[in-house]
Amino acid sequence: MENIEVIIIGGGASGLMAAISSARSGASVRILEKNDRIGRKILATGNGRCNFTNLNCMGTDFMGSEPDFASKALTLFGVRDTLNFFEELGLFHREESEGRIYPYSEQAVSVLDALDSELNRLKVEVLTSSTVSAIKKNADGFVVLVFGGRQYRADRVIIATGGKAGVQYGCIGDGYALAKALGHDLIEPRPALVQLVSDAPFFRQLKGIRAKGKVTLYKEYSVKEFSGDSAKHGHHFIAQETGEIQFTETGLSGICIFNLSRYIKNLAAPDRGENLQKTKKMANAGDNTVVVDLIPELSLSELSEKLVLRLNHCRHKALEDFLNGIINKKLIPILLKECKLSGVHKSCETLNMADIDKMVSILKEWPIKIIGTKDFQDAQTTTGGIDAKQIDDATLESKVIPGLYFTGEVLDVDGRCGGYNLQWAWTSGFLAGRAAGQNGEAFVC
Repeated sequence: MENIEVIIIGGGASGLMAAISSARSGASVRILEKNDRIGRKILATGNGRCNFTNLNCMGTDFMGSEPDFASKALTLFGVRDTLNFFEELGLFHREESEGRIYPYSEQAVSVLDALDSELNRLKVEVLTSSTVSAIKKNADGFVVLVFGGRQYRADRVIIATGGKAGVQYGCIGDGYALAKALGHDLIEPRPALVQLVSDAPFFRQLKGIRAKGKVTLYKEYSVKEFSGDSAKHGHHFIAQETGEIQFTETGLSGICIFNLSRYIKNLAAPDRGENLQKTKKMANAGDNTVVVDLIPELSLSELSEKLVLRLNHCRHKALEDFLNGIINKKLIPILLKECKLSGVHKSCETLNMADIDKMVSILKEWPIKIIGTKDFQDAQTTTGGIDAKQIDDATLESKVIPGLYFTGEVLDVDGRCGGYNLQWAWTSGFLAGRAAGQNGEAFVC
C-alpha cells in the first residue's frame, strides 16, 4: 500500500512535531507555512531562550471547554517523553526555578535547529510563504487550496495554525475559519498569559516597580468600611497565584498575573485613549478585581502586631517613612493615599489604632479594579479556540470530519505560564502526527 499523504497547515511548534511524528510513522509529509520561515514563534519564546516544557506539568494545569481534555493526551505523551524526544535529537537541557526547562545553550534557535534537522532527515517537504485559503473534503481525502492558485491532495490534514496570540509572528487565527468551514464550533478566542489593564491613575507612577506577593482574582468584589478586622468581602472567587508582581503604566504584569489573565472573560482593553470609556462600560459586566497581598507571609493579626510595635519605635519619623523597608518606597505614598491617610510629611505620633488597621488592610488586601487585558500582540497564548468536545482526546482527530486533526493553540486548550503551552504543542503534535501518519500498522519510533 502506498504511503499515507499528510499535509500539515502551520510550521510552528505543534506543526513541526506533528510532521516528525507523521513521517516517523511512514507517511509522506508536507508542511504548508504562510511565513517565510518555520518556527518564528519558537524563536521568541522565553525571551529568546525557549522554556520548552515544565517538570511540574499536569493535565490540571490546562483549561478550556473540556477541562479534562489535556489530561488524557499527557498520559500518552508527557514531559518525560518530550525530554527523551529532544535528547534523541541531541538537545541538552537544564532545569531552572519552578520546574522550567530550557535548552542548555539558552538559545531558542537550538530547539528549532534540532527539529529542522530531523525534518530534513525524514525528508519532510516544507513549503513556506504558502497561505491556505480552504480545505475541501472529498471521497479520496482532502484538497488543500493555497492563495495564488496552488492546490495539494492529502489523505489526512492536520491544522496546526496556532491561535491569535503573537500577531507579529503571523498568528491571526486563520485556522479558525478553516475549521468552521468544515463544521466545527469555535469558543471565543481571548488573549491569555498577558498583562491586566486598570484605569487607576496611580499606575503611571508605578511603572517598573516589582513586588513579591499573592494575587487573587474575584468577580463582583465589594469593599465595606473597615472596622478593625478584614471588612473586604470577595464574591465569586476565581483564582489565586503567588509570585512577582510587576507594575506597568497601564496595570499589572508578571507570571502570577499572566496566570490570572486566563480567567478574564471581558474583551481586551485598549491602551489609554479615546476608546477607554467604551471599554470600561463593556468590562463592568465582568466586574473583575485583583486583590493584592503584599505581605502574604503574615496574617492580618500578625501584621497588625508588628506595625503596632513598629509605631512604638518610630513615633519620631514622618508618616512617609513608617512603611520604609517593608514595601518598595515608591509604593508608600500610593498606598497611604489608597487607605485615606493624607499628609505623608506629618509625624507618626498622629497615628492611632484605626490608622494602623487601615494600613494592615491595604497591605494585605489591596483591591485593584481590572477593565480588561492587553491585546493579542502582547499575549503569550490564546484561551478559546476549536471546541475540544468535537476532538478525540487520544488522537486529536476531528469527530466531525474523519482524517482531519488539530494541534496546539488552535484548540480550546491553554496552560499556565512557564513552558506548559509548549508542552501542549509537543503532546498534541506528536499524537496527531502519529495517528494521521499511521496506515493501520503499529507505530514505530
